[in-house]
Amino acid sequence: MTLHESKSNLNRYNGISLDAFVQDSVAIGKRSNSSKAQMLFSYEVKKFDSVWLLTNLDEEVEEIHVGRGNTRGLGRGKVRRVRKVTLEIPGKDDVGYCLTPCVPTFLKKQYFVPQEIRGDTDIYMSWFTWGDPPRGGLRPSFKVLKEGTIVRMKEVGDLEQLWPAGLNFVVKIKDLGELSERVRP
Repeated sequence: MTLHESKSNLNRYNGISLDAFVQDSVAIGKRSNSSKAQMLFSYEVKKFDSVWLLTNLDEEVEEIHVGRGNTRGLGRGKVRRVRKVTLEIPGKDDVGYCLTPCVPTFLKKQYFVPQEIRGDTDIYMSWFTWGDPPRGGLRPSFKVLKEGTIVRMKEVGDLEQLWPAGLNFVVKIKDLGELSERVRP
């Protein structure tokens, strides 16, 4: 996404289009450790040379896995820290930008109350395994606000509680132009 200068107080953005390729995968049965019948997936993967990322880790990371799972995906990528940026968690009446899927309520606990939402929704689904012999199953599936959603907060609770699950990493913003300037390398 590229930011265009504007003579007014509005920032204007152009969308981008990346080349992509399709990667096929097959579901593996957790009991048989072999492929499951009629469980072929196809994923669209966007090609890129470099990306920037935000993390809340304090320690230095030299490499990250890119893609799905430990044995699938696009391999490993080198990490180069450009700079450290402090981003605030939104409070009451602030505007927040969802960097990960966001969920206002989960298992009857309220994490935030939105006053206004600008964005789209998605379904959060994943698989878990544990134990020896391995056992597993689907985690609960539920509706989330997609990454990139903008939320004006009416009330804010403990957003950090769901960070280990990759949920509710939402940062306070004035506008998208200001966020882009702060994190731009």
